[in-house]
Amino acid sequence: MKELLRAAYTALRRQPLRSLLTIFGVQIAVCTVTCITTAGVVARTRVMAEVSSFGPSMLTVQPEGRAGVRGGRAGRVTQDDGVAVAREAREIASVAPVLTALIVADGPRAARVVKLTGTNPEYFGIANWALASGSSWDEREGALRTRLCVIGATVRSALFGADDPIGRYLRFGPHLLRVSGVLKAKGSDLLGNEQDDVVLVPIETYRATVGGPDPESVGALLVSATAPGTVDRAASQIEALLRQRHRLLPGDADDFVVKTQKAVADLYRRVLQGLTLVVVALASISLVVGGVGIMNIMLVSVTERTREIGIHLALGVTPERLRTQFLVEATLLSTVGGLLGLLCAAGLVFAAREGLPLWPIRFDPAVFLLGLLASVLTGIAFGYVPAQRASKLEPVAAMGRS
Repeated sequence: MKELLRAAYTALRRQPLRSLLTIFGVQIAVCTVTCITTAGVVARTRVMAEVSSFGPSMLTVQPEGRAGVRGGRAGRVTQDDGVAVAREAREIASVAPVLTALIVADGPRAARVVKLTGTNPEYFGIANWALASGSSWDEREGALRTRLCVIGATVRSALFGADDPIGRYLRFGPHLLRVSGVLKAKGSDLLGNEQDDVVLVPIETYRATVGGPDPESVGALLVSATAPGTVDRAASQIEALLRQRHRLLPGDADDFVVKTQKAVADLYRRVLQGLTLVVVALASISLVVGGVGIMNIMLVSVTERTREIGIHLALGVTPERLRTQFLVEATLLSTVGGLLGLLCAAGLVFAAREGLPLWPIRFDPAVFLLGLLASVLTGIAFGYVPAQRASKLEPVAAMGRS
C-alpha cells in the first residue's frame, strides 16, 4: 500500500492544476453535505429540547376548530370541563384553563403590544414557567379577581427598564394591574416568536378586563398527567369524560382535540427527518459532481499513460495491480478533498456556534466521520471505471500507441 500511495502521489503531481481543481470540487461537496447534515442534527436537537421543555407529562385540550360537528356547532371547551377533568380523571395531576389576547400594555417608560394570558396558578408548573422575582397569585386571589399580573422578561425591560417592577402598575385600557412577579427568560421559540413578551393574570381578572367569547369558554386546557408513563391513559380518560359532558353520541365526531407532547414531538421529528433527508439528498448532488470530476481526470490519465500501462503489463504487472493503482489514485484525490472539506465545515460550525450561542451547535464526530466515508466511497465508486479500463488494455496494443 505504501508503494501504491507513493506511485499515486507521483502520478497526480504530473498534472498539479488538474488535481487541485478536482480536489477542490470534492472539498466543496463534502463541506456542503457535512454542514447541512450538522444543521439538521442541530435543528432536531433544538426542536426536541423545545418540545420537552413543557414536560413529557403535558397534554393540551383545545376546541375542534372546524364547523360541522354534532348539530352543526363548532367545538367548545369550558372552564368547567377543566374542573371536571381535574376532579374525575384519575391520571390527571393538574389542569390550567387558558385564554389569550394581544393587547396594549402601558408602562412607566413605554407602551407595548403584549400577549395577555388569563389562567390559574397551576399554569406555572405545567408550562414550566419559573419566577425570577416576586410571586404569583393563589386560588383565593384569582376567585376575587385580584388585579395582579406576572410579566415576562421582555415586558419588564421594555416597560420598566432597569427599575424594579414589583409593586408597580401596568395599564390595560382603563384597567390597572399591579405587577407581583417577573418570569425567568425563555427566549424565542422554534418559529422565532418571543416567549418572554407575555403578561399572566388570573383568568377571572382576564374576563373582567378583556372579556371573552362567552363566560365559560376557554381557548385551551393545559393538563399535566401524573407521570410520563400515564399520558396515554390520561388522554383516553379526558376524551371519554369530555364526550360524556358534551353529550356526544357514539357516531359523533369529537368537538375537541387532545394533544400529547409525545405526539407533538413525534410529528416534529418526522417532519425534520424528512426535510433533512431531502436537503441532504439535494446536497449530495454536489458529491456526484465531484465524483464525475474524479472519473473525468482518471479517464484522461488512463489515455495519457497508455504506453506506460503497456510497459507495466509487459514487465509482468498484473491487471489487478493496475486496477488497484488507479483506484488508489482516485481515492487519494477524493480523500484529500474530503479532509479539506471537513476542515472547512469544522470552521463554519465553530463560527456558527460563536455567532448563535442560543442554538445547540456542536462538532458531531459521527457526522464528520460520515462525511469522510462519503468522500472515500465517492473516489472508489467513480474511480472504478477508469481503473477497470486501464486493467483491460492489451500490452502490445498499448505500447504501440503514441
